[in-house]
Amino acid sequence: MAPLTSPKLEILIKSVSEKIRLLQLMRNFIVFEEQPLGVLAKKISGYHQFKAVGVALSRKTAERKKA
Repeated sequence: MAPLTSPKLEILIKSVSEKIRLLQLMRNFIVFEEQPLGVLAKKISGYHQFKAVGVALSRKTAERKKA
């Protein structure tokens, strides 16, 4: 956990810029959606969503190993 004195943006940039996390984010957490007039919008998940999915997958994997 980062110290409370660290700026939130700095923490976000450092954690997301780790090679494996960046690749996961690019591969699994970016969606393109067509907007009115045919314009494509790129949507990226929030860091809290990225982290929550990771936690959920870890728990599910652990459950499967127990079974």
